[in-house]
Amino acid sequence: MSHFFPSTAFNHWVRKLFALRAVLGIAAVIGGCNLPGTASEFTPIVTHSPPAFQPISHSTATLLPPTAEPALPPESLWVINVMDGTLVHIDPVINEVIGGLKPDGVPIAITSGTAGVWAVARMTDKMVNILQIDPQTYRVAAIVPLQLEDIRDLTSSEHAVWAAAVRTGADGVIPLAVGTEFVGDLIRIDPSTHSVAALLPLTASPRQVLYQEEALWLLEDTRLTSRFTRINPATQQNLYFPLSNPTADYLYQFSRFARCASSMWAISVDSLSRYIYRVDPKDGRLANIIELGENPDDTPVDLTATEESVWAALRSGFAVEIDPQTNQVIQRTSLNSTPDRIFSAAGSIWVQSHTGAVLIRIDPTSGEVLAKITTGSMLRPTSTPWPELSPGEVCQGDYPTHLALYGRAMVIPDPPVPNRVRSEPNQRAEVVGEVQPGQGMTIIEGPVCTDGWIWWKVQADNTNLIGWTAEGDGDNYWLAPK
Repeated sequence: MSHFFPSTAFNHWVRKLFALRAVLGIAAVIGGCNLPGTASEFTPIVTHSPPAFQPISHSTATLLPPTAEPALPPESLWVINVMDGTLVHIDPVINEVIGGLKPDGVPIAITSGTAGVWAVARMTDKMVNILQIDPQTYRVAAIVPLQLEDIRDLTSSEHAVWAAAVRTGADGVIPLAVGTEFVGDLIRIDPSTHSVAALLPLTASPRQVLYQEEALWLLEDTRLTSRFTRINPATQQNLYFPLSNPTADYLYQFSRFARCASSMWAISVDSLSRYIYRVDPKDGRLANIIELGENPDDTPVDLTATEESVWAALRSGFAVEIDPQTNQVIQRTSLNSTPDRIFSAAGSIWVQSHTGAVLIRIDPTSGEVLAKITTGSMLRPTSTPWPELSPGEVCQGDYPTHLALYGRAMVIPDPPVPNRVRSEPNQRAEVVGEVQPGQGMTIIEGPVCTDGWIWWKVQADNTNLIGWTAEGDGDNYWLAPK
């Protein structure tokens, strides 16, 4: 998948930076997730008065036949079973799937709360639908279509649903950011009218959005680094950090983050990084770097924060708990599955495996696995014959493909990371473009096994992009049949 910093160089540089700070006696930020936050913690580093949330009328909801008033039952969980494209409703009281539906398009995000259940489904490279789901009848109650917006994440507050989107061109391709032009939008949806109420233009590409403490928190890409933005929906004031001209200990590029009242935590876009990064919420400075394990596969794929601790899901098949008081891993739980997502709900930690089509419930106190819930069907390896492989290649037998020549495929939408397309089927070849999460392609040549990865030559939908892209790396699949 796409990542930017070379793992060894970046992690070595960051470790040297923190070793130097320790020698100089600079104190690390210490504090638990259960400490209350105050307004003084959010010092404006870069204040920005953006254009006001702009009312827009181009996205009109399509209301389906009337159903019962959508209401969210208590203790309700919703997840996406990526492998078969279904939205799954889980009752954590009995640890069972109690319903769900398969929407049109490719589901790429879902959120539930007092504003109801909402999901995003990609229809084409140029159009997505935001869906309101009736959790009682398992029908789509309303459809809000969006054109030329690629939704990256979805969250909800008490009276609104928020979508973080990257703008696309008329050809469905995401253009490169230039200068201070707007490249994305924070979209506000009114659940009562089933329509887009307003948007806030963004000058950086959003990766993730959270709603906490009556504020919206965005993780955004600014070309070579990441930044956090705190948005107050009432005052429409943005607080950016780190500094616009940061020193070395403000430079980072993150793929996911989690936060609680007094601390922020993030993981690197570097797929080989075995660290979790603690960020000072006052100014965005790196406060601590915590190693999650010694195994090369102890790389975090996602993280979540509770009032007491921080949890990360590792590619090696473990969930680990970090104590924010000591900045140490204090608990390690075996999952027996490759994880993709981790979140906190209903008093438990939940880990989802897309390839395993399973949701694992963990007791946050004991670390015990309480339940394993099957979320739907899994992809099964096809019987596509392999071409002749060179001696020493490791793909055959150990790494079955789910795809077939002249068939259709798509980039798995969760995590929302694009697949790089290269001129040749190897990791050293020139990158000629990217295929975005949920977007489709036609397989025109392959498979080829190089460096333990399966490669296919593809032609992306709605673009002229042709090249080689990897199905996965032996542990994770990044492409799925479409």
